[in-house]
Amino acid sequence: MTSRTLGLVAARVAAYSDQVRVSVARDFIKKHPEDRVLLPQAPEHIFADLPRMLIWILAVTPADGVITKRTTMIMADAGREQRRLGIAPEHYDTIARAAAKTIPRLCRGIPHTMVSNAQKAILTAGLVARASAEMEQADGCAPYATATIVETERRCNRIGVVRAQLDRPWQWNPGQYMAISSPLIRGVWRYYSPAMPCDETGGIEFHIKSTGAGSTSETLLSASVGDTLLVGSPHGSLTVSDPGSGDTRDILMVAHSTGLAPMRANLLHLARFNNGDRRVHLFFGADYPGELYDLNFLWQLAAGCPWLSVTPVTLNPKDDFWVEPTDFCSAPRGLHVQQTGVIGEVVASYGTWEDRDILLAGSPDMITTTALLLTCGGTPENIIRHDPVA
Repeated sequence: MTSRTLGLVAARVAAYSDQVRVSVARDFIKKHPEDRVLLPQAPEHIFADLPRMLIWILAVTPADGVITKRTTMIMADAGREQRRLGIAPEHYDTIARAAAKTIPRLCRGIPHTMVSNAQKAILTAGLVARASAEMEQADGCAPYATATIVETERRCNRIGVVRAQLDRPWQWNPGQYMAISSPLIRGVWRYYSPAMPCDETGGIEFHIKSTGAGSTSETLLSASVGDTLLVGSPHGSLTVSDPGSGDTRDILMVAHSTGLAPMRANLLHLARFNNGDRRVHLFFGADYPGELYDLNFLWQLAAGCPWLSVTPVTLNPKDDFWVEPTDFCSAPRGLHVQQTGVIGEVVASYGTWEDRDILLAGSPDMITTTALLLTCGGTPENIIRHDPVA
């Protein structure tokens, strides 16, 4: 049977992903030792996303090794995005060549032609990334904006809010996400959605959930006023169309934990213009009641926006001792009664929601499970939107 893509090679990269990453990092640093200061301090974080990118490229590339138009577009975007690392675009070739060099070692038993075509695909993707980065650099486009932290709030033990002031105009649409970093986590970038629409005054707000002591997220959450954030270019399309655009379909939003951030940005945008033509029902979920970290604000927003309904959902009925909620996590009477259970099951129990546009945000597992529960219950798949699931 003839393979239609380079999926066999992709499977080998997946099986030996850490070996690939370590080999590429070693070759790159040997060739460009001056770039070591631009990379994460922890060796395990260097080129951490590279294996996943290689697997995707190979899995979707035809067996002849000629990358598709869509892959070309995505690699051009990736090349521009990687400028934020500070690595010169001409050094991208070293990464591609080092990655291609690992392929034959992984592919014993796979036909030589397929191995060679996989190398061709990787090298071509690298050239596309380099060309797009060089073009953007020549146009004088900044790879990122710098922002100064002006306020931090720990809403509960694991979740907090970081507000910052950008040093330049930086545009994004409500619901988009962007990579952020800091000198505190040198060379490490993590994706977060601004929890507010683009602000002409340069303000920006991120909601961050700590994954534990010493983690990147905890470091960002523990930053001090005056510390610096680096803010990358926006991505994604989890944006509600503008009121007045002619779209009058009602909206269902399902957000778990800090997945609230893109929904909140959309709600604030709608609150400026929505005259009630589009009703919005938000299910806001958390593991514990005390982790409904922005519930008080949502209550205030719903009180002033009759088109908005909010239903809190928690996996557990009561807080554990370590949750440490604050007043931000509770709302006065008047909001929908809090429900307990898996958020996807709660949402699906209401019906198909087929008369609404549906937006999902949260962990990959939550998004996948909720989408599956809805579609199994009869919800049309084409009305469900979410950001890419890693």
